[in-house]
Amino acid sequence: MPRAPEEWEEQKFTLGVPLLRCDDFEQIVDIILNPTATGKYITLKNRLISTYQESDHRQLQKLLGGLELGDSKPSQLLRKMRDHCGKLLIDEALQVIWLN
Repeated sequence: MPRAPEEWEEQKFTLGVPLLRCDDFEQIVDIILNPTATGKYITLKNRLISTYQESDHRQLQKLLGGLELGDSKPSQLLRKMRDHCGKLLIDEALQVIWLN
């Protein structure tokens, strides 16, 4: 018999929490001590993503600060630049930076 989505959420939460590092617990202690009735895993996942994801501003700084070609192919550099800028720059602006 297939499990209900709530059961999957509960299982992912229960299995995922012990895998976290001590530093992570500082960010999610409130979620563990007072979990929501539903959506525990999604709440946990969203908190960790928002805590550790680089801001758009920081990613753009890295892009403009000088990603270098190094041993990469030009297409690999462009892909890395696209990853850093997200949707902050239109493709034409990104190509100008890439060509420089």
